[in-house]
Amino acid sequence: SYYYRAYVTNSGGADWSALRTFAVLQPPLVTSTSAGAIQRSSALLRGRLEATGGETPQVWFYHWAEGGATTSAIALGACTPAPVWTTVTGLTLNTSYHYRLLASNGAGTNWSAVADYVTPGTNPIGRYVTPTGAGEQHGFDWANAYAAVEQALPDCVYPGDTIYMRTGRYTR
Repeated sequence: SYYYRAYVTNSGGADWSALRTFAVLQPPLVTSTSAGAIQRSSALLRGRLEATGGETPQVWFYHWAEGGATTSAIALGACTPAPVWTTVTGLTLNTSYHYRLLASNGAGTNWSAVADYVTPGTNPIGRYVTPTGAGEQHGFDWANAYAAVEQALPDCVYPGDTIYMRTGRYTR
């Protein structure tokens, strides 16, 4: 923000104006983070609006398959600095996908870096669950384990899919 005031003089005297302020708009700042809850046909795309640039921006997710000719745009609307996310469905088994975010205000636009993920195939998969799990991850390994069995069940739908559970107390 910038501050200013005027000094005025004439034959009657001199005086200062009230202090005024204005801000220069800048394009918003947006980042992509890792996808989560990756299933065979859906995924949770995540990012973060880091800064508005002085005016509430509009935010979109752009999503496409590796080598695909179509890019899908998902409008989130006006956002404030915070994590942002959307779920995409209708994904293809064992496919690499990419996404990035776009944020735009009156000063311009900014893109996030491209984030990548791969949907599982029909081969048996394992999902991991531990009482200390983050609860919002993909469950592919212990470091990204689900916190509840209920989160892993929708991922395990083909014969041979397995849910691995660590010892501990599980509560609902």
